[in-house]
Amino acid sequence: MVDSKEDYETAMYRELKEELFIDNMSLKEIAYLNPYKNESELFIKLYIGYIDSEIINYDKDGISQIYYFTVNEIDNLLKENPKQFKDNFKFSYNILKEYLRVNKGNQN
Repeated sequence: MVDSKEDYETAMYRELKEELFIDNMSLKEIAYLNPYKNESELFIKLYIGYIDSEIINYDKDGISQIYYFTVNEIDNLLKENPKQFKDNFKFSYNILKEYLRVNKGNQN
């Protein structure tokens, strides 16, 4: 969540540190969604970053559990029960998939 007088990038790094105890991770903005210009219901910025290992230490008061999914597993979940996902997730996920397709193997 973006706090008052905070920009998206500052909020993203703050949340990574508060919730996942990740500091100094390099992230790249891949999309900005605006409800007036996109199918999004919210203002959203999508970022991508890479981590070499599973997240073991995290804020257990703020996060009950972490799950890891492959793109194929998410695709199957969307096909099996699309109503379990909000429209904003589906829209954002499709942008992420397209980014991954175009930038396959490139983590920069």
